[in-house]
Amino acid sequence: MTSNADIVICGAGMAGVATAYELAVRRGVRRVALVDEREPLTLTSDKGTQAYRNWWPDGVMVQLMERSIAALEELAAESGNAFGMEPRGYLYVARSPASAVELRDAAVATSALGAGPLRGGDATLGAGASLDAAAAPAETYPRGADLYSGNDAVRTRFTFLASDAAAALHVRRAGWMDAVRLGRWLLGRARAHGVELHLDRVVGVDLAGDRVAGVRLASGEHIATPALVLAAGPLLARAAALLPGVEMPVACELHSKLCFDDVRGALPRDAPLVIGCDPLQIDGVDLPAGVHARPLDRGDGRPRVLVLWSYDCAVMSQPALPPRFDPRFASMALRGMAQVVPGFAAYAGTPPAGATVDGGYYCTTPDHRPLVGPLPVRGAFVAGGLGGYGIMSSPGVAELIASHITGRAPAEFAAALDPGRFRGGETPRRAASGVL
Repeated sequence: MTSNADIVICGAGMAGVATAYELAVRRGVRRVALVDEREPLTLTSDKGTQAYRNWWPDGVMVQLMERSIAALEELAAESGNAFGMEPRGYLYVARSPASAVELRDAAVATSALGAGPLRGGDATLGAGASLDAAAAPAETYPRGADLYSGNDAVRTRFTFLASDAAAALHVRRAGWMDAVRLGRWLLGRARAHGVELHLDRVVGVDLAGDRVAGVRLASGEHIATPALVLAAGPLLARAAALLPGVEMPVACELHSKLCFDDVRGALPRDAPLVIGCDPLQIDGVDLPAGVHARPLDRGDGRPRVLVLWSYDCAVMSQPALPPRFDPRFASMALRGMAQVVPGFAAYAGTPPAGATVDGGYYCTTPDHRPLVGPLPVRGAFVAGGLGGYGIMSSPGVAELIASHITGRAPAEFAAALDPGRFRGGETPRRAASGVL
């Protein structure tokens, strides 16, 4: 059986769904086929923190995220906030004097890249009052971040933090959302505008000379098309191998998360996403910084919490499915988080009944920037390498890839994300990625 499409998108995770929405709903492309062997949004999109931030120590990423978050805010307004966008911010917490200095210096540098003004009690930063963490709608929040220096200032503002907290940075254009609800809303709108979903697998790409002419599916179906977008998440390398001479400079990192009912109130329900900036030690073992937690509200009144920590992050060229998680992860994550927010010590390293550990593979590039743009095969494009920021960046990435496909001028920072930057054997300098 043969059908026709103007564009085929390989992958129905957040990047693929957002691209389908951008093309069909906003750009008016009539025939878009979205192909995935799994149900949409089930491989990686529902496995992470589901958070967003514009605060990146890399100017290109700041520009991408500013554009993407603006799109998310527009979608929230249009949908009646159907996906629960919560602009409560990120709270980076430094406990040692050295970490406090590093946090301040990094904040000054990131602010200078365009992420917004830095406010604090230090006269060199300029005075500025903060809004309450969960008070106002997104459009009334200040941009930038608020720096609290000194134990008294930190503990007065955030009473739930450890008594030795030396500094805290509250990033304001940040928060979280329900990624699955967002994806379903986008997909519903896209399908209402003609997008066809194929629960199938792309197993071959047909070429006419040097350009894409169609794709073959595992079911035997053939879709004739002049354009193919690879948005396959952690399966990107496998998908790219279907194109002659195309290799993706990506690796897969397995990240774990713990979800449980916070029946003992370890984390206030109105707290920001809390991130520890100090390396930790558990049972004499040195472990990296980055343990983090946030409240999780699914509308049923249960006080859930997510805890994440990539102390055991496994890196591989191809994902091993289904993933296997460290059986100690729940205990280790709770013990690590208890050093930043002492309330977690109430669980003594053991989560309550019903707690779950899951996670997924983040697809990352050597410079920690995404791959967005045309591939050497004419008519082939990639929207991938979004590991660690797939949910927050997908609307911005979708806008860029759609501009490439439709021939419109993409944003000025698009060249920095073009996959061609890895050709010629020279690996770009790794851009700073921050704690998360």
